[in-house]
Amino acid sequence: MISFPLALASTWIYDYRAHVEEQQAAWTVTETILGTQKRAGLLVAEVERIVSLREGQPDDPLFMSPAANTSWYILNGPNLFRQYQTLAPEDTSQNTELVLVFPPESVPCWPVNAGLGPQEVGASGCRYLSESLPFYETPAGYFENCVELLTPYLSGSIRSVFCANIGLVAEKYEHLGSPFGYELILIGYSLHAQ
Repeated sequence: MISFPLALASTWIYDYRAHVEEQQAAWTVTETILGTQKRAGLLVAEVERIVSLREGQPDDPLFMSPAANTSWYILNGPNLFRQYQTLAPEDTSQNTELVLVFPPESVPCWPVNAGLGPQEVGASGCRYLSESLPFYETPAGYFENCVELLTPYLSGSIRSVFCANIGLVAEKYEHLGSPFGYELILIGYSLHAQ
């Protein structure tokens, strides 16, 4: 089982690189939990994302630039959601991604967006466990008990790696048929006890 730390002041720092044909750009993305609360059996964590451009000048509209924002993780039993724009933990049908199901091998796949409805492995937007990884290494360290999740879309697949007690450590997307995509990798973190 992959546990996801949601404690106040926990911080993850990522290197985010995007490319379009020969153009490239790189950002530092920092996500910090600003606050947590329990609401009707749910754990809600407010997350601030700060983005800083380090390299390049991304002016192409195809650049998948990271956005600075505020979002919320919502832990509802075995399901971890991420809600964007406005917090409405009682309604996960809009502006929400179903990030993880615990344990991910317990279901064939799950639609990341409630609007997609029930699906099968290989269907667009239906995330599934593609591989259990005994370890995974990034510039932030060597992590054990990880899983690789794949989310296929018609345009290409998103590969995400989550590690126990750390959270998201890597993610990659490469568009099918056109040379653009992005890669996110954990380069630092500071986690606090819940």
